[in-house]
Amino acid sequence: MRLFFAIELPLWVRDKLYASTAALRPKFPRQKWIQKEALHITLRFLGECPEPLISDIITRLTPKLKTCPGLSIEADGKTGFFPNRRRPRVFHAAIRADDNLRHCAQTLNKNLETLGFETDARHPFRPHITLMRFRHDTPKLNKALEQISLPAFHFTTNQISLMQSILKPAGARYRCIHAFKIRSTDTP
Repeated sequence: MRLFFAIELPLWVRDKLYASTAALRPKFPRQKWIQKEALHITLRFLGECPEPLISDIITRLTPKLKTCPGLSIEADGKTGFFPNRRRPRVFHAAIRADDNLRHCAQTLNKNLETLGFETDARHPFRPHITLMRFRHDTPKLNKALEQISLPAFHFTTNQISLMQSILKPAGARYRCIHAFKIRSTDTP
């Protein structure tokens, strides 16, 4: 199974983000636009995992993630490109990385290392929501993306999800395997 840890977005956030790219999708149909139901914040990608390992992951991480503080997710409308603007492969909505979000990502990484998952130091945690994957780069597309206006938003959550990625020709479909509860945002 292809797995990753994510923060699932409320429907109203997905609606706002998807609407903000509505005018560009038909103008650039050959790009890989992320479907509304697939928008999320990836905390850690695991890749292919044997099914028996899933119960070990859940058993190991359930008590550890319960100690993580609740998350206040905030975006101010900024966008970005991975790996960079000159050679873009991903266009994304930037998420503010506060201390609680970094702490949860570090807790995941530290505990996943004990299960044999190495942390890639070359790619530090940069919270974001992927909006589009480039199939090919064009100056006209890049200019349009630089001028896009994304909505600012804020929401709180006390859940981190272990997700399965099911690859399909039309794009990946995601299914929650397990929802980990973390402390409530109003818990000191």
